[in-house]
Amino acid sequence: MDIPKAMKETSFKLLDTFVDFTFEFVDQPLFPSQVLEKDENINQLTNDLQECMKELGVVKEILPKVF
Repeated sequence: MDIPKAMKETSFKLLDTFVDFTFEFVDQPLFPSQVLEKDENINQLTNDLQECMKELGVVKEILPKVF
């Protein structure tokens, strides 16, 4: 199994999913009371993506030492 390739593919899939979810949120009509919730959801997705990217960076640093 090619670990670096798998990690790269995973990061691309993660980013692609984040973008898809963001566009789904943007394209939906909202009531004024839902705007704040939408912004909170986008912020949470952004935070989740940043956290995943940090963890992916740590894994990329560790893998060469293991293999």
